[in-house]
Amino acid sequence: YEIWKNHVGDIFDGIDWDLEGHDNLDSPTNTFSVECLNLMGDISRLAKEDGYIIGMPPPQSYFDLGRSSFSRSVNLSEPDRQWHSDFHYFGSNVYAYLFSRYGSYIDFVSVQLYESYSRAAMSIHHDKVLPEDYLKTFITSYNENKGQWYVDYEQDKTLQYSSRTVELPLSKLVIGLANGWAINEGEKVMFFSSKQIRSAYHQMLEAGMTPRGFMFWVIGEEGNNGIEYARELASILKPREVTNSALHPAATSDL
Repeated sequence: YEIWKNHVGDIFDGIDWDLEGHDNLDSPTNTFSVECLNLMGDISRLAKEDGYIIGMPPPQSYFDLGRSSFSRSVNLSEPDRQWHSDFHYFGSNVYAYLFSRYGSYIDFVSVQLYESYSRAAMSIHHDKVLPEDYLKTFITSYNENKGQWYVDYEQDKTLQYSSRTVELPLSKLVIGLANGWAINEGEKVMFFSSKQIRSAYHQMLEAGMTPRGFMFWVIGEEGNNGIEYARELASILKPREVTNSALHPAATSDL
């Protein structure tokens, strides 16, 4: 941490932990080591104590509200899945461990609904849920459950962490989106139009159940397929009163 702080600490406002798996299915880095996870957490603690902003953008399966299973591996398949059960790059709540143990040092969690063949994509493309309805249900589920779900960490004895309830307050939930490039990916990557986002967000605003904000991947693709998320998301979020803009990322791009 001291090396990072001394070299670039005056350049960046904080850290966004975006560690995922490897394209090679058999790579050992498709399993997070306990040492790696705890190093991420310890650096988060030190950086937060020094005033930096800490975020993390897990793919949806890495931070899976409502599922109790846990694994440090992120090259998993889901054989019982009714849609793309042959996909081998799902996780199972590995980032839920980080937030459970180090959540007081993490300012926001940007859940990637654009994970390949994500639960969001399955609900919309396979189960035929309207995109705006999925967004509302996703946000509402955090509010109604107070962002709480039970994770069985004891499935991994090496972790030495007891099974428990994870709690992510709505004030730390950021919705992770993919901008125009996702349209070219078909059903693999979920794309939400600004109209769908606006419809869901304004209904959540009226109900007093807004998430902390939105993020998108990636700024270099702005304008692709005519999608300008930075401008569009800012317009959607404009009615909201932001009380602490320095620590309140309303619309950001994960660079």
